[in-house]
Amino acid sequence: MAEFTPALVDTLMNDAVTDADIGVELVHCGGAIADVAPTATAIAHRKELYQVLLFGGWKDAADNDRMRAKVHTAWDKVSRYTSGFYVNLNSADQKAVDDNYGPNRARLVALKKQYDPTNLFRLNANIRPTA
Repeated sequence: MAEFTPALVDTLMNDAVTDADIGVELVHCGGAIADVAPTATAIAHRKELYQVLLFGGWKDAADNDRMRAKVHTAWDKVSRYTSGFYVNLNSADQKAVDDNYGPNRARLVALKKQYDPTNLFRLNANIRPTA
């Protein structure tokens, strides 16, 4: 997130995190991470000032679908305040993952074509070897 606004606080406190099943963690960024150019590595979101992590906790596997849906609903309310996401901590669709790499995607696709043209290493925030 580029800024921590009253609207975001209101959304977190009143809409997204509505009970003890959902938690939120805010991490202040900046400093050394922001000293590196956004196009120097795969991480395009180096200038944002905060990271927000929403998470759920439950004990009964029978609640998995319901609780995952609850976390996704909470994230849908918060995501409009963000400019992207840390790709290893999400379950976004492939287009969202592709878009999240921003100006770095073309370079990363070229590297993928060179070093992993068969897409063997794909069980991650995958960069497909095709544009």
